[in-house]
Amino acid sequence: MADKIAGKMSDPSNRYPDENEPDETRRVSETNVKGLKNEIVGGAKEAAGKVRDAAADITGDTSEQIKGKAQKLEGKIQKNIGRAEEKL
Repeated sequence: MADKIAGKMSDPSNRYPDENEPDETRRVSETNVKGLKNEIVGGAKEAAGKVRDAAADITGDTSEQIKGKAQKLEGKIQKNIGRAEEKL
């Protein structure tokens, strides 16, 4: 059994199974990864914007509060773009 597994792992044709898939399948996978990345980064930006907004609210700094709301909105937009890319 171990010989079969070792044989499959050392077989160069099994190292990169995605190479044998049609180009369209690989593109979909790359789009899903890009969408997931956008969703994660967007969520992080949104969270950072919420923190910035809350901190500015506590200190009474309206300039920072506006920047926090803008960052939160930017993150929300990027997150939604990522979700849309995943659905493609």
